Amino acid sequence: MNFMLMVLGLSATIANIVSEEKLDEIMTLLNPTLGLALMMVILNFGAPLDYQLSLGAGAFTAIFILSRALGKYSGAYIGAKVTKLPDTVAKHLGLTLLPHSGFLLAFTGIAASQIALFDPTTASIIQGTINCSSHFYQRDNRCSYC
Repeated sequence: MNFMLMVLGLSATIANIVSEEKLDEIMTLLNPTLGLALMMVILNFGAPLDYQLSLGAGAFTAIFILSRALGKYSGAYIGAKVTKLPDTVAKHLGLTLLPHSGFLLAFTGIAASQIALFDPTTASIIQGTINCSSHFYQRDNRCSYC
C-alpha cells in the first residue's frame, strides 16, 4: 500500500475520533508546516512530468479532459438540483471544481509507477495524459495547491 494513502487514511481516522477542541489544537500546531508539506508532495509528483509525454498521449488527453469536465459539471449540477440548492450553485459549482488536480497528479504517480512494472508504454501514456490535462486546467492558476 502506498504511504500517501496510509497517511490520508490515518488523518481521516484521527480527525473523526478526536474532539473538536483537540483537533483545533492539533491543526494550530500543524498549519504552519502543512502547506509547505503539501506543496512539496505535489511538486514531487509534478516535477518529473515531461512535455514530450503530453504530445504522445494525443487523443487520450482530449477524451480525458472532456470526460473529466463533463463528469464534474454534470455531477455538481445534478447534486445541486437533488439537494435543492440555488440555481447559481447548480450552474457554477462544476466549473469551480475543474482546476483542482493536485490529487490527480499524486494518484497518477502512484498508478504509473505500478503499471510501469508491467507495461511501460501504457504508463507513459497515462503520465502524458495527466500531464497535459493538468497543464490545461492549471494554466490560469499561479498556485492552485495553496
